[in-house]
Amino acid sequence: MKKGLYLFTIVSILWACKSEDPYATINQPEDQMHLQVSPSPVVLNPQLRDEVAATFTWTWPELQYGAESYVCAFKMDIADNQFKTAIPKMTIANDNQLTFTHKELNDLLADWGIVAGQSAQLEAELIAEFKGTDVYVKPMISKLIFTITGYANHLYVMGSATLAGTDFASAFEMDKIAGTDAYNWRGLLSEGSIQFVSAQKASAIIYASFPISRSGFYDVTYDMTDNTMTTKEPLYLVGDATPGGWALHDATALDFETTPATWTGFLSTGEVKFACNPQSGVFEDPFYQSASPDAAPEGTQQIVFNPDGKGADNKWRITEEGVYSISVDVTNRTVSFARDHSMDDLPVKEVWICGSATPRGWDTPFPEKMMYDFQAPKGTFVWNGNLTEGEIKFPLNNSQYGGAFYLADEYDMHITENTSYHINYFASCVDVPDKKWILDDPGYYKIVLNVINNTVKFYKQ
Repeated sequence: MKKGLYLFTIVSILWACKSEDPYATINQPEDQMHLQVSPSPVVLNPQLRDEVAATFTWTWPELQYGAESYVCAFKMDIADNQFKTAIPKMTIANDNQLTFTHKELNDLLADWGIVAGQSAQLEAELIAEFKGTDVYVKPMISKLIFTITGYANHLYVMGSATLAGTDFASAFEMDKIAGTDAYNWRGLLSEGSIQFVSAQKASAIIYASFPISRSGFYDVTYDMTDNTMTTKEPLYLVGDATPGGWALHDATALDFETTPATWTGFLSTGEVKFACNPQSGVFEDPFYQSASPDAAPEGTQQIVFNPDGKGADNKWRITEEGVYSISVDVTNRTVSFARDHSMDDLPVKEVWICGSATPRGWDTPFPEKMMYDFQAPKGTFVWNGNLTEGEIKFPLNNSQYGGAFYLADEYDMHITENTSYHINYFASCVDVPDKKWILDDPGYYKIVLNVINNTVKFYKQ
């Protein structure tokens, strides 16, 4: 009987030592550190993102060893989660406080899946371990459970100026700008107000409201840090007179970071109007167009905002190809056209690139157009982009394989970086030796081609 009792006792002790719960077999000393957080509860505010939101304080163990004999480790996680998803353990020596900013805590809530605007219970733990002796001293442990309320990591836009109106459920989600507390959205707005809210429900937090004075298609950015809204109105050239034709995905962007929006480039004969949202790929989207059909691109004129692409489809008609400078003032609804004659005497006024080394290969219409560089020597066209291994040649229109091309001097002319190559002009590729350049070293390149000197260079960036 005694032998069996001894064996039972030993097994029981071993089982207890193998328990996964570190607190199951250690009777902890009385908590002398008294971990606290201030304020309590913690309410986070995006406009104070870099300021201190919560300060944890404690008292060092008042034992004969002294505070300098202890090292503290701080952990934090969702309450009752046994610290399975805790932040990395933070070691603290010779200090009795730890702070977190509004942004730091809000990012942690997002990592833990806490919905913006909701309250959550967090658990913090401080463990003080004695150092500097061979004698084992039990660690001191102090715990704290507290309530915290975060702010939106998702943001939505609504209001009388939007198509969502005042219906929270119809609010449009915005895109968060990486590394910031700013959000972006593009859409149609009318005169009214715009609101930024935390969720698509009536209990959502309304962070801000701004007036919209006139209708248009807007690029909207709201920065929660300083509670500011900035707007731009994107504009793109489309039409058979433009570099991208009627293909919306190849629409030519104006510089709409400026006011007014501007563009200078080559226009062929044909039609042109201004798209606001060509990324949608549909023509039933907002456009700016002329007040009358086949308007002449001359001087300063009124432009008409068409919110849905319906009704009279009035456009400007280019009757003289060449370089044009265009300025669009969407605030005052005006456009100015100015003819630039600097390219009139060039032998070639438009150049594309195509081939298996280029981003769109041999697709037609050829999408990769070279841009005329007005700052470089006369006749210079430039293209920047990624190239893979393969073939390259230079068409002089965007759709015809049998049309005009610049070709190499030899078949399969392998490209050496920074080397100047002669280009040969052919008005038609019919019955012409198809001599192309070959790229062996893929990467990001700048290609510089001059139609007066008949040269091309490839610069790897």
